[in-house]
Amino acid sequence: MPRPVRLYNHSQAPNPRRVRIFAAEKGIELSLEDVDVLAGQSRTPEFLAKNSSGGVPVLELDDGSYLSESVAICRFLEGLHPEPNLLGRDLREQAEIEMWNRRMELELFAAIGRTIQNTSPIFQGRFKQFPDYGEAQRIVVYQRRASAAASSRALTN
Repeated sequence: MPRPVRLYNHSQAPNPRRVRIFAAEKGIELSLEDVDVLAGQSRTPEFLAKNSSGGVPVLELDDGSYLSESVAICRFLEGLHPEPNLLGRDLREQAEIEMWNRRMELELFAAIGRTIQNTSPIFQGRFKQFPDYGEAQRIVVYQRRASAAASSRALTN
């Protein structure tokens, strides 16, 4: 089974952070190599050979292969280090965890991304921004955060 060599990372990006948190919870130390996404380092031919979508995180394995996408990387790490179990011990737990992951990705993280992409100066010039749409998405983010918090409270009571 191939083993992790390094994680291509951007310290401010949410998806690599997800992998770093997951690895830390499992007690896995990952060697990090920072990729300056904002300067276009993830769009170079060298990086695109590792991940054709040009995003981070990317996990390099000791057999010379690469895995991208945060959830796929977390699943791989879970398989290598099954304890502590973070992705569910049986089909019901796995399905429930996947349900909450998808809700957060689709209902919250996507709206956060649209807000930032359409309102942040970092993205000016990279593509056409629609600030009014970004601000409308910001309202959606606050609504969905409140809804997620209420759901979380209901689960713990």
